Amino acid sequence: LHNMLGGKIETQHKESWSVNLTRVKNSKSSEDVLREYLESRMPAYMVPASFTLLKEIPLTSNGKVDRKKLPKPDFNNRVIANFQLPQTELEKKMANIWMKLLDIDTVSINDSFFNVGGNSILIMKLHNELSVQVSSNITLPDLFNYPTIQQLVEHLQGIGIEDKSKVLAQKKSKVARQKAVALKQKAKRK
Repeated sequence: LHNMLGGKIETQHKESWSVNLTRVKNSKSSEDVLREYLESRMPAYMVPASFTLLKEIPLTSNGKVDRKKLPKPDFNNRVIANFQLPQTELEKKMANIWMKLLDIDTVSINDSFFNVGGNSILIMKLHNELSVQVSSNITLPDLFNYPTIQQLVEHLQGIGIEDKSKVLAQKKSKVARQKAVALKQKAKRK
């Protein structure tokens, strides 16, 4: 918010926000209220993935935000109402890719990539990893249109794209069966 306000937060804004946040503490978290407010005014991918409430913004001697003194966002302590662990092999594979890229410990299939620390650079890396490990038919717009693991898996199943590792395993199994048949035929001839 500090950047959105041109680097200045006036006293009147601080006071009105603190009053509003105090009023909603019993019903919703201040993070939820802030997220809803921002989502109503900008595209979802522009809404910050995490919020950290600070009593005071650290400033440099020039009066600018001292980014080095800001705490790093913690995506591992997020609370998700509909947290669901990956169940299928494809969901587990995608979750492992996400956790590696985002450097987080757990991920729900209902987490939005952008809400757990994803950004435009990381989505490019995600696209590359998914293209190699899952399917080369996944497009970059697919990742924006289906930002959760569950949505992406449903989309892929809907358009008939299978997990690359499953297809490779089926091909290896078929080749193994063909070799076994060839060996049996060779043994019969002797």
